[in-house]
Amino acid sequence: MPGVEVHANIARTLLDGKFIVRVDRLVLVLLLLAFSAGMAALLSRIEPLWGLSVLLGTSVLYAWVVLELFVRSRLWVDLVAPVAGLSFTYVGVVVYRFLMEQREKRMIKGAFAHYVPKSVVDELLKNPQLLSLGGEERELSVLFSDVQSFTSLSERMSPSEIRALLDEYLTPMTEVILGHEGIIDKYEGDAIMAEFGAPLPLPDHARKACFAALDMQAKLAELRERWSQEGKPLLYMRVGVGTGRMVLGNMGSREIFDYTVIGDSVNTASRLEGANKEYGTRILISEATYLAARDHIVVRELDRIRVKGKREPVRAYELLGRGE
Repeated sequence: MPGVEVHANIARTLLDGKFIVRVDRLVLVLLLLAFSAGMAALLSRIEPLWGLSVLLGTSVLYAWVVLELFVRSRLWVDLVAPVAGLSFTYVGVVVYRFLMEQREKRMIKGAFAHYVPKSVVDELLKNPQLLSLGGEERELSVLFSDVQSFTSLSERMSPSEIRALLDEYLTPMTEVILGHEGIIDKYEGDAIMAEFGAPLPLPDHARKACFAALDMQAKLAELRERWSQEGKPLLYMRVGVGTGRMVLGNMGSREIFDYTVIGDSVNTASRLEGANKEYGTRILISEATYLAARDHIVVRELDRIRVKGKREPVRAYELLGRGE
């Protein structure tokens, strides 16, 4: 613009009294904080790609408002700082969400990788929301197994021999459970607690649990043949299976907790496992398990067993094999 026009505009401004007014710095800071807080709150609820669209749209809208204020009201509002603030907020939230997602995936993988089938871990990593950490009620099946007379057997063995024998026993038993899409809840010495239908729903969990129990006994029979040739102690196992509605999730204190299940059917399965000793059986299942899997299994109705905390005895079935 030529110098004469500059002077003419200055004179016009002085005569008309229409001066350019710069927005106070405090107002600008408050505006920046409001924009950043709003963007952060929004980005925490939507996908990053949608967030980028919101960022671009907001920036364009803000630039238009700034231009209108300047043209119509001679009000000078900083354009760069708020847009830069929005951009930095977007980048910060996206990076934060990425780090949190990676942390969540590491937590899931660390918590379940050694206890559940790889397919289940992969599904949880893709959809962490499927994992309910606060406790969820669901119908599933639980399996308890225990080695017969292991305490007296271990008294005749050294700690290193006990550990070696348990490794030989627990490893194939775990593989059988995982092979039937079950998860290992916990080991207690020679005892195993496993669930079918957690953490992901499993429509035929009762059948899977029954087949796992049968295959565990078959695998143990193979191990006994080998141990007999090697002169090692022969192990025999008792199994109890129960089915029903249970609460699954993280149980324990705020600092130390365990992903497990609780419920009446859990107690029933545990009691059935112990009842094998009284009846000289290997696998006992509850009536609920039988009703859910009866088209796929062969059983013998055994007796009505009293379970602690229940007024009426529960019907128990001896699991003999797969159905035709």
